[in-house]
Amino acid sequence: MTENPKIQERIPGYTTSMGYGLHVGWAIEGAIGSMLKIDASYLSPNVNLAARLETGTNQFGVDILISEQVFSMIRPDVQKLLRKIDCVTMKGSTQPIALYTYDVPRVTANTIEELYKEAEEEEEEFDFWDYFRPLTSTTYRKRHADAVQLYLEGNWLEAKKSFELCLLEWADDGPSK
Repeated sequence: MTENPKIQERIPGYTTSMGYGLHVGWAIEGAIGSMLKIDASYLSPNVNLAARLETGTNQFGVDILISEQVFSMIRPDVQKLLRKIDCVTMKGSTQPIALYTYDVPRVTANTIEELYKEAEEEEEEFDFWDYFRPLTSTTYRKRHADAVQLYLEGNWLEAKKSFELCLLEWADDGPSK
């Protein structure tokens, strides 16, 4: 959409970005509004936490922030593709929560149909995890995990050195900055 010539003509260099906060838990759905307009709303500390995770994507410089609760529900082979980036106590909570991210690769397709079409053109069966392989290598994720562990243990100088090594490999890595 941001490559649309009409948009670029009116607002040169315009881009969009989105952040996603993923959490799981109970919620109550209810209708709110007036006689003229009614909207659905979801109320729960879990909804609030998901919203805070979404806001946190800007702070951490990532596209997706995943709570420890969601991480625990993911298959082990997919867990290996995520990176633990911090452990925080969110506003409104007393329990620390581990935060994870998935380093989303940039894709050119705008729809799922375009993804399948690209796979057909390459005469391959579409495999989500092959197509959306994380930007980071296994080695990088391990190096970053070691840096995060040093940070969480309070070994600040060694953690800083380790994060700096990560940034030498990927200068735009938000969690390492």
